[in-house]
Amino acid sequence: MYEKYEIISSVCFSLSAGDRQGAVNLLQSSNSAMLETEPKQSKLKGKRRAGIDNGNAAELKAGTKRQYTTLQSARLFIYDGFTDRYDGERLIFPGVLRLLSDTFPNEFPYHPNWKTGACHQWYWVLFPTVDHIEPVTDGGADAPGN
Repeated sequence: MYEKYEIISSVCFSLSAGDRQGAVNLLQSSNSAMLETEPKQSKLKGKRRAGIDNGNAAELKAGTKRQYTTLQSARLFIYDGFTDRYDGERLIFPGVLRLLSDTFPNEFPYHPNWKTGACHQWYWVLFPTVDHIEPVTDGGADAPGN
C-alpha cells in the first residue's frame, strides 16, 4: 500500500502528464486509505498547539498568543523538511493540497475551517501546521528548532 504523500505525488504526476482522469481515479481509489487515516488531532493528545489556550488564559490575554505569517510558516515547514516532528510522517506543501481541491472539488473537497465531512480528511493528516515540540509556556524556545 502506498503512503498518503505518494498518492498525492502520483495524482500531481498524472495531472502534469495531462491525465486528469487518471488523477481522479487515483483520488477515488485512495478513499479506503483515507478511511483508515487517523486525524492528527487524536495523535497529539496531550500536546500543546502554538497559539491555543491550554489553561493559560492569563498569559494569552497578556499577548503571548503567537501568529505566524504564511512566509514564516513556509520557512518552518522547509526547515522541518515537510516532516511531522512528532511521528516522522511526510507532509505536503499546503498550496498543493489547495490546488488539488480547486482542481477536484468533489474528490478532494476543502473547507476554510476544515469542517469535518466538508473537507477531505487528508487535510488533517498531510497539512503542516506550526507547533512547538516543547511549549513556549513551559520554557521552550520560540525558535525553528522547537
